[in-house]
Amino acid sequence: MALLGLAYSIYKDLSTSPKVFKTYEAERIPPPQDLPVDTTYFLYERKLYTTRKRRPRKVNVNRAGVRELVSLPGVGPVIARRIVEYRKKHGAFKKPEDLLKIKGIGHKKLQKMKPYILL
Repeated sequence: MALLGLAYSIYKDLSTSPKVFKTYEAERIPPPQDLPVDTTYFLYERKLYTTRKRRPRKVNVNRAGVRELVSLPGVGPVIARRIVEYRKKHGAFKKPEDLLKIKGIGHKKLQKMKPYILL
């Protein structure tokens, strides 16, 4: 029994060793003195600069496929498919307000989309 207790204490000492992290001099960057405190945070966070959203571009609703329509703000793959199906059944859109006939597009969503719609 004593041998079992001794083995357990050795195992416990080996498995719970403290983790020590070394900081090298090259990793220590002093904060800039002339910038306000809020902007220094963004200098250290590089991920914020790499995860920007793409700007939506103008899309011709009468010719675009599902991939191009998804780039419009507020339009997902389901609504894009509905736009394509409606266009096949009823023909080309004559004005942006014709998109209100599609299920899932209301006045608010249309106002977000209008600057990026070409007819």
